[in-house]
Amino acid sequence: MARKVVRMRWTAERKADAVLRLLRGETLDEVSRELGVPGHELDDWRKVFLEQGKEGLRSRPRTKDERELEQAQAVIGKLTMENAILKAAVDLKKRSFQQRRSSN
Repeated sequence: MARKVVRMRWTAERKADAVLRLLRGETLDEVSRELGVPGHELDDWRKVFLEQGKEGLRSRPRTKDERELEQAQAVIGKLTMENAILKAAVDLKKRSFQQRRSSN
């Protein structure tokens, strides 16, 4: 006869307790085995906990538009850095090509 797996309901408080164990240094495998929660799920809880925790410490929570603007600014910053790196690589390649051409 197949054994029925009963999934417990995880309240926000119980999830927070599990995450705090991870943050105190217990390993993901150790907490996962003991609580019977898949490691990937515990890791997701930790990520959400840390992200929401930062939000909760704000004196004025950000609006959805402010969060989206911050994400867009992060993407723009990353693309700006990549663009600068690519421009520097092209300039370096041009100089190298010009030096080879002038020495011939």
